[in-house]
Amino acid sequence: MTTLIGRLSTLIGIIAAISPIHFGHADNPYKGSNQLEVKVNGLTVTHTHNWSLLSSMQRADDGVGIYKRFSELNPFGISYDISGIEILDYTNPGAGVVVLASPPLRALYVTNDGQYIIGHSTVKDYNESQLVVWDRGGTLLMNRHISRNSFCFTPTEYYALLATYPQDFESLEFFRGLTQMTYVWEIDGVVHVDVEGRWISTDLREIMRSARCAAPYAESMQESISTFIYWYAEDQEPTVIELDGTPYMVRVIGKDGREMLYPFSPKRP
Repeated sequence: MTTLIGRLSTLIGIIAAISPIHFGHADNPYKGSNQLEVKVNGLTVTHTHNWSLLSSMQRADDGVGIYKRFSELNPFGISYDISGIEILDYTNPGAGVVVLASPPLRALYVTNDGQYIIGHSTVKDYNESQLVVWDRGGTLLMNRHISRNSFCFTPTEYYALLATYPQDFESLEFFRGLTQMTYVWEIDGVVHVDVEGRWISTDLREIMRSARCAAPYAESMQESISTFIYWYAEDQEPTVIELDGTPYMVRVIGKDGREMLYPFSPKRP
């Protein structure tokens, strides 16, 4: 059977799949201090997080004030001393150690060429990001929220919402600018909107609730209300797929063995 990657390669150019073969894994990302370290091709990447350090004051600032904790320099809304990564590139000694905030990762991968750093998180509590990708220098390339739930509309319905609730969508665009996190994408004529953890008006939230639907690959995932989402197979490594030398999508294997594809630039309606 021809794979999707094989079909794409015959349609849109040169596709290269770069598989990570170096990884670290945390048993329980909520319990105490977790540290993951990967070394490959002159690159050392270390991730450390301790979710128990979150104070009640920090959590109380969530909700309506959620955007206060995000910035272009901190797209994950958490300080690096609670959850962060350090990147040391021995092939570029002048760069020093790159220190960045990160989501609380359960798994850390580095591609065998050392060009991509991939993080998987199963944590939902106070965390928006379950799939992240950085390049070798620490530039954030992908930040995705993973959930079994979505809100589905036709393109016509979506454009009507844009016209009726412009301030809400300006707020969502503002959040996207801070986090690089996609909140709307179109697949096969269906517009998916992700507003979990976002501040929107009561009227729009009611409309969203009536349009609740299964997110792509929902059948491959298990999710609790507020604590965990188990969305990937722990014994299967993700793959970065390049198109003509540019990162195009990440291929992840779901818990049921199904292939899940997450583009770096999802199609917007």
